[in-house]
Amino acid sequence: MERADVGTKDSGPNGRRDAVDVEVRRVVADRLGVDAELLSTDVSLTDELAADSLDLLELAVTLEAECGLVLSEEAIAELRTYGDLLDAAVAAERRRSAPAPLLPVFAHARVVPAGRGARGTLERAEQLTPYTVELIGESALRVGPGARLEMELPKGTAEADMDATRRQFEWLASRGVEVSVRRSRRAPEPSFPAP
Repeated sequence: MERADVGTKDSGPNGRRDAVDVEVRRVVADRLGVDAELLSTDVSLTDELAADSLDLLELAVTLEAECGLVLSEEAIAELRTYGDLLDAAVAAERRRSAPAPLLPVFAHARVVPAGRGARGTLERAEQLTPYTVELIGESALRVGPGARLEMELPKGTAEADMDATRRQFEWLASRGVEVSVRRSRRAPEPSFPAP
C-alpha cells in the first residue's frame, strides 16, 4: 500500500492533528472493525473496543506501513484510549516531519527528575542522530512526568540548528517533560593544540 501523507510542514498544529486523526481513525476502524464516527478520545481500546496487546501492535505496524508513523515500543505499551493512540501518532508525525539540523549537531543532554530533592540524572554527550534523539526522548519519558530535559548545544550553533533541535524534542511536552534547548556559555575547546 502507498504511504498516506498525514501532514505537511505548512499545516498548523491543529491541521496536522486533524490530518493524523483521519488516518488513525481509518486504521482503527479497519483493524478493529468499528465505526470510525464512534471513536472519541476517551474510548478505551482494550475495554470498549476489545483490543488486546497483539491488536495494539498490529495497529502500530499498520500506522507505520500505511502512514509512515513510527510508534515506539514504550508508546505502544502505554496505549489505553483512542486519545492515547492519537497523541502517540501525532508525536510520531512531528518527529517525522521535523527538519533535521542543517549540520550534525553535538549536544550535551541532561534528564533531571521532578522534585526539588530528586536524586540522579542521566547525562549524554554526543552527536544528535535520529537514533540518539529517540534514545534521549525515551530516557526522559522513563524518568516520568515533571522531568526536565536540558539540551546544551555548542556556543556557535546556528539559530536554525537550535530551532531544529527544539522541534525534534517538542513532542515530549505533551507527555509531561519540560524541554530546554540553549547554547553553551563556554567557549568550544580547540580540537588541536595552539602553536
